[in-house]
Amino acid sequence: MYLIALAAHVTRDLGLSAALVGALAGTCAALEIPLLIGAGRLAGRLGEERLVGAAAVLAVAFFALLPFAASGPSLLLLQVPNALWTAVLVSLPMVLVQREIPGGAGTAAALFSATFPVAQLLAGALTGLVAARTGYSGTFWCGAALCALACVLLRARGRAGRNLPG
Repeated sequence: MYLIALAAHVTRDLGLSAALVGALAGTCAALEIPLLIGAGRLAGRLGEERLVGAAAVLAVAFFALLPFAASGPSLLLLQVPNALWTAVLVSLPMVLVQREIPGGAGTAAALFSATFPVAQLLAGALTGLVAARTGYSGTFWCGAALCALACVLLRARGRAGRNLPG
């Protein structure tokens, strides 16, 4: 939803330059590469589940702060938490899914990969519905709510996993 609504929010809602949208995307992408490597190393010390949970909380904060960012510098500064949560959530959940399907790494990879086109389809439809009713910044509030739901589900999964035998 963020990628779909960002350009329209920056140019239409905020009246800022379209070049800023490219700078935002480029800044986030440049930060993500080293953060992906760091996330893998940090996961070994903190645990994948804990790091994924922290990234989900950071995503809530990012989306909740985004509607208040009205200038180029504030939007650029927000690319730091954006890159942090993105780096963790595009890498570590695959490890968690593979762990859930012992001996089925290929199945886990296919299942995990298949979720992205479905998510993109749903994100496009939801972005259109939310933006039509609340404006483009409303999609960021929707993103914050969905990330908060993810936090709740991750927490519930963690508690359920502790109650399982073995």
